[in-house]
Amino acid sequence: MENDLTPEELLPQHQDRVEDYLSKTRSSHGGYLLATSRDGQLPPRSIYYFDNAVTAAEAYGRYTDWGFAKDYLTVWLYEPGGIVNSKVLRRPPAGECSYVKKNYVEASNLLKSFKGSITEEDHLSLVKGFALIFSHDNIRFNAQRFFEDSGRTEMVE
Repeated sequence: MENDLTPEELLPQHQDRVEDYLSKTRSSHGGYLLATSRDGQLPPRSIYYFDNAVTAAEAYGRYTDWGFAKDYLTVWLYEPGGIVNSKVLRRPPAGECSYVKKNYVEASNLLKSFKGSITEEDHLSLVKGFALIFSHDNIRFNAQRFFEDSGRTEMVE
């Protein structure tokens, strides 16, 4: 969807195009313009035009994360009449989490299903190993709950 331009290759005419659009839409009923910028870089990295509000809003809604930005992606939706909608999509401060709650639940259910099939020591080692992986990935991971959901009554530090 976006061009793969380096910061050195950003096109100065992008800012001119945005300014031109804004000046035209303030005086007439034009289309919609969607622009994106990574990490505050200007001019905008990508610019898309839409002729109706529904398609423009759908495109705007598709931006749900920071993409390839180092820290944040800014998305602007310019409407006819000069209204500007914007959102800033930031990378989490602790980094991007690889796992989500669904992964924790699936892993704990799988580990619990093997509890009687392997030795207690092996089961405990597996639960500890997964808990360590998940806790390094997400600072909000609840290791105690994971141990309990995996069929362990004790949590080993």
